[in-house]
Amino acid sequence: MIRPPFARAGMAAAALSALLCLAAPGGALAKKQGNLPPIHVSGTVYTFNNGTPIAGATVRVAELPGLSAQSGPDGSYDLLVPDGTSFTPYVDAPGHHRIYLQTFVSQGRNLARVNFQVPTDGAYNALAAILNVPRDANNQLISCAVVSTFSTINVRNLSFSDFVAYGAHGVAGATASASPALPNPVYFNESVIPDASRTESSVDGGVVWPVVPTGVYRFTAHHPSTRFASFRATCEPGRVVNANPPQGFYELGAGEKPDTSVAASLASVHFDRSGATALLKARVKGREYVAVSGQLRLRKRALAKRRTKGYAPGKRTLSFPVGGRLDGKLVAVKLSVEDGQGNVKTLTRKVRVPAL
Repeated sequence: MIRPPFARAGMAAAALSALLCLAAPGGALAKKQGNLPPIHVSGTVYTFNNGTPIAGATVRVAELPGLSAQSGPDGSYDLLVPDGTSFTPYVDAPGHHRIYLQTFVSQGRNLARVNFQVPTDGAYNALAAILNVPRDANNQLISCAVVSTFSTINVRNLSFSDFVAYGAHGVAGATASASPALPNPVYFNESVIPDASRTESSVDGGVVWPVVPTGVYRFTAHHPSTRFASFRATCEPGRVVNANPPQGFYELGAGEKPDTSVAASLASVHFDRSGATALLKARVKGREYVAVSGQLRLRKRALAKRRTKGYAPGKRTLSFPVGGRLDGKLVAVKLSVEDGQGNVKTLTRKVRVPAL
């Protein structure tokens, strides 16, 4: 499994976990998952196209409105996020347009170099005009836009100052696609301008889907000789999602492969009659952080639906109530297992309900 650049979770995170579980909206989730300590999400907020750090910007999380952090004089920020959580960071800065990042899942490791590349209000207006993107009376996008950069491995682990000093960090000759499918994107030219005549990336590496309907999408890069990570984006009206370097479409190193599968299996399906209500329990064994949703079905009819809370590794169990009306019936458990990268695996098993 390929993860973005990270740092190992430290003792400070563990010490703060109890406080976060009480104070943050995700606290109940962290408690349910064994009091896992929160992770640190850190990076730099800076202005698009000139690399100037932005002080005093406010970083928040769309799914956890109680969380926030301020960027310092050097543009850096550090945000605590509950473990096992799907989260979409965004930033507000005076004179700049709000930017969302890709959607991450916290998976027991700190996330470093989660930078915000933020356009000024003027740059936002210029790019929207070039792309002819529909906007409302408040100058917000009517739909959503998703931007990323095919970035070279050379900048993946650089400090922010070295990253800026490196200069153009794109990989030319790449293309990209989305699932669910979207119209072909627009690629940026060497002058960092969206160019509808291009059919692949330039050395700038930029790519944009200017009109994206509401939904969660997985974006995948393609190149004849270079492999890139994929990413997920959560689109809502008005959002500009910028999966910028060194996240988004970052180049993979030797021995790394794109993450395209879910490391999980159906460990067991059994009946439990120990409580007042008989239960059919389906247990999934995750060898990475996974979330599980499922149905108990009789022929083509769903009898019950269940899902786990958040993402976690190890054993994840869904319990479905079964009663005497199902005695002797052949039922099916259909599970959907999703990992932190958005890969989905379907697991199905049919069982006959005994006389309970």
